[in-house]
Amino acid sequence: MAGIGTSGKIFAIALACILVGMGFGYFVTIKTVPPKVNINNTTTEDPVILDTSPTQPCAWDSEPNHGAPVADHTLLAACGKLTGRVVLIEMYIEGENNLYHFLLRPDTQFSSMLNDGNNQKLGGALMIEINLENQGILPRLHVGQHLEVQGPHVLDLGPLYNEIHPVKVIKVI
Repeated sequence: MAGIGTSGKIFAIALACILVGMGFGYFVTIKTVPPKVNINNTTTEDPVILDTSPTQPCAWDSEPNHGAPVADHTLLAACGKLTGRVVLIEMYIEGENNLYHFLLRPDTQFSSMLNDGNNQKLGGALMIEINLENQGILPRLHVGQHLEVQGPHVLDLGPLYNEIHPVKVIKVI
């Protein structure tokens, strides 16, 4: 670039930035291709995101504590099942553990699964706890998604709101 003036150098740098940006945009586009759509305009991906249930529905019985002290949760129903929309997906660190959950705003017919704590602290949503070994499902979840979830329905005695803990089945509906 010894023979090129200042404006020529600026143009060359700008052109290089544009070409790199276009290349990066192409790469990102290739990596984020939406799911295949059939002629009925529905996705052809598997609607089952998670299914850790045995062959019999609700055969997990009542394991809401999954390693936590029994005093932390009160079982409300071993077979909690509801549908609703995802409003938040979160990973957070508590002590030395990564914890995964999402908030689901229940469809009207399942609003009885909420308590005052859900309404006041979670904006009318139900906490859905994901076991560490199932964290790989997180990329398949997104805000606004309409899901069916199943698992033990519990009261978390710390924050005093209801949860599905741990989630056993997640299906896109």
